[in-house]
Amino acid sequence: MTVSELEQAGLVLFGKGWRSAMADELDVDKSTIRRWMASDSIPKIVELAVDGLHARGVLANDSITDHAA
Repeated sequence: MTVSELEQAGLVLFGKGWRSAMADELDVDKSTIRRWMASDSIPKIVELAVDGLHARGVLANDSITDHAA
């Protein structure tokens, strides 16, 4: 996953404040998201987690717990 792809996924999933929302969903600090974006080094586990968020249908202003069965 590239930085551009992460940003696009973040915007689709969470809207304008995607970095904070994604950090909350992934249980990481916002600075971690910023570090990934600055270093162009997106861990594979993040790509898998983002794919999982898409699969669960998490969209802007929703949370994973809203979609849990």
